[in-house]
Amino acid sequence: RTAIGWTFTIVTGLLTGAISIFLASQTEMIRDFRSGYIGHLWKQDQKGIYIFLAYAGSNLALALLSSMLCLFVAPNAVGSGIPEVKAYLNGVRVQRFSSFRLFFVKVVGTILSVSSDLAIGPEGPLVQIGAIMGASCTKLSNFLCSWFPAKTFSHGFWKLVTID
Repeated sequence: RTAIGWTFTIVTGLLTGAISIFLASQTEMIRDFRSGYIGHLWKQDQKGIYIFLAYAGSNLALALLSSMLCLFVAPNAVGSGIPEVKAYLNGVRVQRFSSFRLFFVKVVGTILSVSSDLAIGPEGPLVQIGAIMGASCTKLSNFLCSWFPAKTFSHGFWKLVTID
């Protein structure tokens, strides 16, 4: 049971790191696309107002999409998520804390809102995303421990996967 717990702790950290890399790469991709389009308008000698409207409009569209996701799909995804994680760790029952819908909206909403050049960063939402991953891995760990008790494994295999 200890080995499975440590294994899922490592898996949680690796998955959270992978999601962090995914968030950064997608945010950079959206920003590069927008910068390329603005640069294209600049090279075509468009009026400054058109360039400004394109920049402001793209930022507004990204922020609006992120807001709509939070408003209509998962209202509990609003904010950084750090207070919810603190409450959860202190024993408060937070409803729908580790749902897939919340996870999806947190990831996509973070990409959209950070890409919109709002004065925010991905650090706060990553705390909640990591907590969701940890809660999901804990549920999976408990399921596996109940489904595959230690006595069903051969002695040699169990010695291989456990730390005494």
